[in-house]
Amino acid sequence: MQQAIDNALNSAGYGLGFLHTADPVTHTLPIADGHTFTAPGVAASNTSIANDIPLTLTGSAISQPINLVLRVTNVAAAGSVEAALNALIGGSALKVANFTITVGDDGAGHITITPHGGTLNVDYGDGQSQQLGGTVDPSTGITSPIMAASGAQGVFLRAPSVTVQSDANAAPIQLDRFLQVSVASFTDPAYQQLGLSAVPTKFSGQLSNSIDLHLVVNGVDAHVTFDKSLTTSNSSIAQLIGDNTSGLQKAVDDALVAAGFSAGQVFDAATNTYLVKVQLVPKAKGSTDTTGSNRIEFVGKSGVVTSLAINVPAGTNGAITDLGFPAGNGAPQAASAGDAALQGAVGGAFLDNASLSASLTLLAEPLSATASLGFIGVNANGGASLVADASLSLVDPATGASKVYVTSLAQALSGGLFLHTGPNTGPISGKISGAGAAELVITPNLGGLTITGLSGISAEATISLDIPDLLTAPPMLFNDPLGFAHSTITFDGSTVFPLGVAAPSNGQLTGDVSFVIGSGGKEQVGVLKASDTSSNTSLSQLETELQTAINTAITNLNLGGSITVADNGSGIITLTGTSGLKFRGNTFQFSFIGPDISNALDLFNQFSSGFSFSNVIAGLQQVVQFLDQLTAKSPGSVVSEVLNTKLPLVNKSVTDLVNMAASFSNLLNQLQQNPASSISQLESLLETVLGHPASGS
Repeated sequence: MQQAIDNALNSAGYGLGFLHTADPVTHTLPIADGHTFTAPGVAASNTSIANDIPLTLTGSAISQPINLVLRVTNVAAAGSVEAALNALIGGSALKVANFTITVGDDGAGHITITPHGGTLNVDYGDGQSQQLGGTVDPSTGITSPIMAASGAQGVFLRAPSVTVQSDANAAPIQLDRFLQVSVASFTDPAYQQLGLSAVPTKFSGQLSNSIDLHLVVNGVDAHVTFDKSLTTSNSSIAQLIGDNTSGLQKAVDDALVAAGFSAGQVFDAATNTYLVKVQLVPKAKGSTDTTGSNRIEFVGKSGVVTSLAINVPAGTNGAITDLGFPAGNGAPQAASAGDAALQGAVGGAFLDNASLSASLTLLAEPLSATASLGFIGVNANGGASLVADASLSLVDPATGASKVYVTSLAQALSGGLFLHTGPNTGPISGKISGAGAAELVITPNLGGLTITGLSGISAEATISLDIPDLLTAPPMLFNDPLGFAHSTITFDGSTVFPLGVAAPSNGQLTGDVSFVIGSGGKEQVGVLKASDTSSNTSLSQLETELQTAINTAITNLNLGGSITVADNGSGIITLTGTSGLKFRGNTFQFSFIGPDISNALDLFNQFSSGFSFSNVIAGLQQVVQFLDQLTAKSPGSVVSEVLNTKLPLVNKSVTDLVNMAASFSNLLNQLQQNPASSISQLESLLETVLGHPASGS
């Protein structure tokens, strides 16, 4: 196929006709010593070339390939292509010992080349391709202005960039080129066997075949036909597209009116808007820049067209061969966040069924830690685990299909789109999930002392994190704006559960919130994005949006039941749910089970929304309540026995040494009234309680 392309390019004058030169006698490579090769391309007398032409010379007398560039400025300065080429490689210009080249013309205007002293290959670009015995890979290298290479699903063509040096005193400018392919019909082997289609649409706006397609608008079928003869005088895609009076746009409008839509619906002259607009595909989603684009799309009017599909009959059909739409019935495109749009095929290189999966399991056993407060020690022993799974795939951003063209992939990513969450979004589909936990059993260590009733006492602390989908709902590790906290709510059908933080009165979240609803071993994650609340002005709007997010998660869970969102009148959101449903914030969960520490979880949840001076004080007040509980224990209890046991050396009990609750409460009052002056007192108290010598600073 590359040879056929090169022969056509040689005849058209591209590359000076030096695309894989062959000996005129043997018709094989290379040109034999003394034989004259006549180039079929550009006339020798031409005074200009369109762009710089890269050349690679090899031969029996040339030890290493010689890379040269015949530049636009060379031809302009020399006065003709022949003179410029002669100056570049003619005679002994290559400075190869005992080797010269004669550059001339055959009398009919064609350039001739005759090597003397050895054989010669003159190749375009990087040299000889692998198919002709060379080393250049056609999928990555350059041996022709148009390169053909095989892919997983057929042949793909590309037009490598070129340079132009129009000023001898300036650096060459790189130009990216476009490639247009015309395929005669749907039954053409170029389409059926090689996978080539006539896309993008010709910049001339002229059709090779008449267009026949059906647009299904809000369920109504409109049959669109457009004859190729109407485009013979076109010189641009804009003329092909036309408007309400001409071109493909008029054909679409006429078909919609014939299908039952009123003329005023089809085209609104006051606003210059169309029910279905024919336009060029912008460079990126959200952009209006169509510079250099030659892909056509049909776009439904926002707020009016709720669904749009295209059905394309097979055969010799310009909708296939010129616009690039696949034959067959297309799936309806829903207009959710914007206009419903149908785009012609991208064409070119693509990826199909590209996916990645991975799993990770980590175990950390055993874990151990120790701590002490005076003579009382604490031992903690347990284990930790982490399990993670990832399953990702590349999909078409527009449809979610497994086949994605590289151009579509680049357009989506350049437009800031990553995840595929629906039509015309990002190219990455899949999920990353994981779960981790650390469990510790805590026991006392009295350093050899025996305290009746304390032996055998233990507590269990567990911290866990379950991430259903890291991509769509990252866990709220450091920000919990509604106070979901770190424990699971189990609904009983009647109890009202208040959340832990006052919701913003204007209803605008400062960060995304995510949650997990479960029942019967099944779980579903839900998300409410802060950006969706940015225009809110009241708490009731936020409640409505949270209710919608919860309803969506319950529907996806497919187990029935409901959760009702309300508030307590003081800015705290409340939840009430069907018995059996469970609700938790998408963050780490904490549980503590042990004797005499009934408010440990309350202390931990005090910091669910982050750390500030006010909630640190509130947390410390929880400690005061805890100390009050300790000192209030009745005589004879385990705690009372611990507090009244004489300490070694000083022969006094903890109760004798300090009234803990009163001292700590007094300190908190001072901190709240004058934080700065209380820091030194806090340091002194901590040093006293922990048994450390004074720091002196």
